[in-house]
Amino acid sequence: PWGAKEINDIIQGIKYQRISDSAYEEIKGTEFHKKEIMLIFKLNEYCFGCIVKFSDSHKNLLLYKFETEIKFVLPVKILRCDFQYLNNQIGNESSEKKIAVIGAGSLGSYISNELAHAGYRKFLIIDSDEYEYANTFRHRLDCHANNISKSKAVAFSLNLIHPEINARFINEHLTEENYNKIIKMNQVDLVIFTVGSSDVQLRMNKNFVVENTSIPIYYAWLEHDGETSHLAIINNYYEGCFECLYTNGSGELCENTVNKADKLTIRYIKNGCNGTRVPYGNKTLLTASAMILKAINDNKQGNWLYSYHNDQITIEKFPKNSECKCCGVHL
Repeated sequence: PWGAKEINDIIQGIKYQRISDSAYEEIKGTEFHKKEIMLIFKLNEYCFGCIVKFSDSHKNLLLYKFETEIKFVLPVKILRCDFQYLNNQIGNESSEKKIAVIGAGSLGSYISNELAHAGYRKFLIIDSDEYEYANTFRHRLDCHANNISKSKAVAFSLNLIHPEINARFINEHLTEENYNKIIKMNQVDLVIFTVGSSDVQLRMNKNFVVENTSIPIYYAWLEHDGETSHLAIINNYYEGCFECLYTNGSGELCENTVNKADKLTIRYIKNGCNGTRVPYGNKTLLTASAMILKAINDNKQGNWLYSYHNDQITIEKFPKNSECKCCGVHL
């Protein structure tokens, strides 16, 4: 059992360097006016601690209270569960990047969840759609989110993972009109598009080119075969933009030139809301999320195209199209 002697031996045992000089100076200069304090000590990765009870709560220098006012010491078990420590325990490198996920549907819900478990803790989730029962088996949320804004529900689920995760939501679709308010004013470091609509991606791509956006923009999409996924990374608009993929040799818009799925094998299913979807499930969502995680961790400079096809990830330089009327005209 510890008492006043052991506490003072640790705090004032300067010649043994039991605590750092800076910690000692801070204790020496701090005033304290409560009747107890918790001390936590770290030895390599092992933590231990105690509650020190003082004889009174009169205000005095903390060092003086340790020297003269310790009544008794109560050992306590310390379990570290802070965000950085828990990530270090599994080999993650925690990051302070703020990531905006545009689209809180199937892929958006999967990748944001995986990012939170991969060491990222600052999120901005943007979507105005509501969750419905038909989403159940292709979404990270469950039926309890029915009729709730997807962005709100996804942000809430991320915040439940750990108290240090800060996920905010904006219940709007990203447009040219609200771009500055949403992306610039929130000081986002990385944008990931998971909206599943090439029209939205092309429209916002044009806006990013005009604004000469300097942060990385990731465009993720799943193909109609329900298996293949892609990620276009744009860091530099001089090396190409998202519209390059939709431009043919004559400079006209066409279907995505890097898609691999055979149109003859495409199968559509009803979603229960008089609409249609392609039959991809959680395997496709997980492999696409793994590909996006790899790309973020690779942190390559320039523009790149990641593709998951036939159970393999391929990485190639982004196919800049010299006939593109978007990045060719504005730069």
